[in-house]
Amino acid sequence: MKKPLTCKFSWKDSELKMSSLLIILVLLPTVSGCGLAFVNAPPTDWETSSDLETIALTQPCTNSKILVAVDGILAAAYAAQGVVYTTQDIWWEPNKNEMAIASFALSAVDIAGAVVGNRKVNECRQFMASLAEQRRGNERLSTTSVDQDYSTTSTPWIESLGNSPLPKIPHRK
Repeated sequence: MKKPLTCKFSWKDSELKMSSLLIILVLLPTVSGCGLAFVNAPPTDWETSSDLETIALTQPCTNSKILVAVDGILAAAYAAQGVVYTTQDIWWEPNKNEMAIASFALSAVDIAGAVVGNRKVNECRQFMASLAEQRRGNERLSTTSVDQDYSTTSTPWIESLGNSPLPKIPHRK
């Protein structure tokens, strides 16, 4: 005999899910300064090193500005919150000055995180550009030569990186 489908709902489960969501939403803004903590720059002596490939493999850096943008957005939100606190009347928010100072302090931490993170990401992008230049051997992305009959032949940049384990397929015209 088949039993009908039943849906059991418990307020205890719902409260647990809501409380975990609330904890995440409360803790999210307190994780400020992502550019200070989570963005990695290449080592300071990478300009003088001749083996950028090893540095890239052993000490990867961050070339995405997502965390920098998060810091910028949070800094703007905290600054706006501080301005709102300073414009409120004392009867509406009795400790408005303390709240405004705290908002501006969090905004300053996020601004510092965005500035430092942006510097680290820009340095990482320069490192990656130098690494790509070293990999291709200071050649252009495609080398073009002009023959006597003015026909143009081109070598793809991937072939300039070295031998490939794949068999070469001749180009048919």
